[in-house]
Amino acid sequence: MSIGPRDDIFLASKIAGNGLPWVRNGADIDGPSIVRSVDASLKRLQTDYIDLYQLHWPDRQTNFFGK
Repeated sequence: MSIGPRDDIFLASKIAGNGLPWVRNGADIDGPSIVRSVDASLKRLQTDYIDLYQLHWPDRQTNFFGK
């Protein structure tokens, strides 16, 4: 099955928040990490743009997620 032209797809991706040692060694989301993450997503997805980029749990240490 092949996918049609890129214009027919709405593509979303995300960057995960801090606190997970296997994601950016647990570091916070900052400008340079977003750029690196977007570039890596573009390469993995083999495309030249993403329509929607989301921050997934940008701050895990809130009252909702914290201990």
